[in-house]
Amino acid sequence: MKLYEVIAIGRGYRAAGALTYFSTKELNPGDLVLTPLRNKTVPAVVKKVSDARTAKSEIKISDFKLKPVKTFIKENFISPEMLRAVENWWVDQDFAPDEAALRARLQQMLAAAQ
Repeated sequence: MKLYEVIAIGRGYRAAGALTYFSTKELNPGDLVLTPLRNKTVPAVVKKVSDARTAKSEIKISDFKLKPVKTFIKENFISPEMLRAVENWWVDQDFAPDEAALRARLQQMLAAAQ
């Protein structure tokens, strides 16, 4: 099982940072997925991948319930290189927290793809 740190890009959603989900499917940074969030299912972009076995103790003491990624939508929605570049640029420029800035751009990309 893998843990996936994702950036939710649903409208009207604001988060202080990335959210963590799990899946037995192989996903990569930049993939577009659907994730449960509150009472909705929202699109999200995979930001980081880690092995659940190495984070076992952290999972047990976390203050949130780990939920599964619902559905895989598109491979390489944004390239991992572009994902890193956008995050680094926004942080370097002090425009906004990296996830908030990236989320805004990803919402634009998702709307254009539909």
